[in-house]
Order: sequence, then structure tokens, then C-alpha cells
Amino acid sequence: MPSTDIHQSDLCLKFTLTRHTKAVNALAVSPQGSMLLSGGNDSRVVLWNLISGEMIQEYCVPSAGFVSCLAWVNLSNEEDAFVFGASDGNIHLYARGKDSPLFAFCSVTLAHEGTIESVAWDSIHRRLASVGNGEVRLWKVGDEAKSFVQLTIDAEKQPYVARAVHFCDSGSSLLVSYLESGFVFCFTIDPWQLKWKKKANGRIGSACFDGQQLLICNLRDGVDRYALPTMHRAQSYHHTILTNVPFQISVTRESGWVVVGGDNGFARIFDYQLGTFREKLDHGSAGDLIIAVTAYDGPKGCTIVTGSALDGHSSVKVWGQRNEVRSSQTSLPFTATPHGRTGVSIKQMIIFAFICIIVNLAMRYLPSSIPDDIDIAVMTRDLLRS
Repeated sequence: MPSTDIHQSDLCLKFTLTRHTKAVNALAVSPQGSMLLSGGNDSRVVLWNLISGEMIQEYCVPSAGFVSCLAWVNLSNEEDAFVFGASDGNIHLYARGKDSPLFAFCSVTLAHEGTIESVAWDSIHRRLASVGNGEVRLWKVGDEAKSFVQLTIDAEKQPYVARAVHFCDSGSSLLVSYLESGFVFCFTIDPWQLKWKKKANGRIGSACFDGQQLLICNLRDGVDRYALPTMHRAQSYHHTILTNVPFQISVTRESGWVVVGGDNGFARIFDYQLGTFREKLDHGSAGDLIIAVTAYDGPKGCTIVTGSALDGHSSVKVWGQRNEVRSSQTSLPFTATPHGRTGVSIKQMIIFAFICIIVNLAMRYLPSSIPDDIDIAVMTRDLLRS
């Protein structure tokens, strides 16, 4: 059963989910925010209920090796599904029907010769992208919506390790990031051709595309955020690196946070715009690797999930935003109020406008009624504070 400890910060710990016996490598929240997938080195994918913290299903595929990546997909308008990539180079597909509460195995597709490093789903064109062994491949949903069919693309194999793949430009383009070279390639899909190729400032341990900009774990001093397509570095999120491993990155649009894994028992949260450190999420003990992270912005606030990379007692922790914190934040994307400062509310703006009208009328029609020594600025400030 999940525990319900409280973490004294902007977030509270809702659940600690224990099922994996080895490192957790991948996490994915469903599009509706009600379910969570976790996959790890124990050849296991676990489906969780994010509302109650209970386990819904478990899928153990020893022949697949370790689970390296996960993604939710929509094969049809009425069918939920997910895929996971593994060290055997296969893409495994599970789906559930309209009236079924459980997911069932649909197909396995041999995608790459080595480990599948990353998968991405384009919900607009219903295409799947995968990278592994230095190659990128593109897939479409088969006729019966139970398997994937490879699309023919002239994608040259690169002599680098591909770390991440993301759809961009409303699914018409594909971003591929490579580890050693630090290069990011952007391809147009139809027709397939190289659109641009730019180099990041360092290696690429992992990457996260927030829909506008690309965030990269540089394996040196933290995370860098790049504007596309110029690859101009717009912001950096610096933190100490004790172990040279690729920490995952996630972005919460509504809260304006960047979530990064860690190598000392906790994950970090940064302010998206300012690049400043906000707080840490204590997941384990000192020295524990917290590689897998993901986040979801829903109507009830932000949910952050972290996964530990330990043999024998790995866990997944689910963090929820406190109600009072959520209600005090603006709903504009990528905005956050720095600690120690407050914004001007709509009520205060209305009061200020009313004061301006009254003062203007008084000065125009009743000039003798206003004392010479009145301080309008002080009066306005005092009323705004009330």
C-alpha cells in the first residue's frame, strides 16, 4: 500500500509506490492525468492509479531485457494504449478497449538492433518515432490499429548514440539529439529531409522538448534551455553533479517549473524563467540516484513523479501541489512569482482605478475641498494594502 508522508514545501508527498526490484528508468503520466506508467531494469512495467496510488496492472517481460522508455499513444479515438521500448530493440504495444478497464498485449515490433533509447508519439498524425543504435525510425499505426508499420525514410545512420527524439512543428518535424557530438538534428517528415543541424554547448545526456524550446542535460554543470531553431542558449539551471549519469528533465507549464533528477537522493525544481533553484524533493538517502522524473499539470494542480535507481528497493514517489500554493499562482504559461514577492490582484487594480476616478473628479470640481498637504500616493498605497 502507498504511504502518505508530508513534505514541507510547495509540494506534498502523496504516495510512495513500491513494486520495482531494480532501477526505475522511465515514467509516463497518461494524457488525462489519472494513470502512471513506470518501467525499469527488472523487465517490469507497472500501471498505477494516480488518484488512489493503487497498482492497476503489472506486465513482466523477462525476454525484453530492461525497459528503457515509455509513451502513451492513442491508436483510435476510443482506445487508450501505451508502448515501451526495451534493451531487446523491440517496441511492445498494449491497449484497452472502450469498455475494458485493463490493458491487453497487442503486438511486439522489432525496431532496432540495440537498446531503444527513446520513443515519441505524434497524436496529430498518429505516428511513432524511435531511436536506437544511432538510427531513427518512423512508424504508422497498422490497418487494424493493433501494430505498427515502418515508414520508409532516408535516414542516415549516425556514428553517435541517439539520446532523445521529439516531434515538433505540430508533428511535421522530428528532433533527434545525440550524446557525444552534442548535435541536434531537425528533419521534416514529409518529405523526409534535413531541415537544420545545430550543436549544443556540450554533450547531451537527456533532452526535454516543452513545445517551444529544448532543455538539455549537459552532463557538466546542469541543464541548458535552447531556443529553436537557432539553438541560442536562453537559460541555464546549474547544479552540482556527483555522478556522470543522464538525469531526466520535465517541465510544468502552468507552474513554471523545471524538474531535474539528481544523484544525491533528491530531485531538483528550478524556476523556468529565472533559472533559480526553488526546492528539492527528497526521495531517498544521500548518494541515491534519482534519474527518472516526469510532471503533469492538471486542473487540481501540478503532479511530479520521481523514480529511484536502486537494486532491491527502488520506489516511485508521487508529489502533489498544495492547494494554497496553486490558488496563489497565475495561470499564465511559464510564469512564476519569485519567493518573497507578491503580484497585484484584480481587486487591487479595480480599487486603484476607482481611487483615480474619485481624485480626478474632486480636483476638477472641488479644488478647495482638498488639503494642500494630502499625499495621494500614500493614500493609494494604504488602500491597496488593505
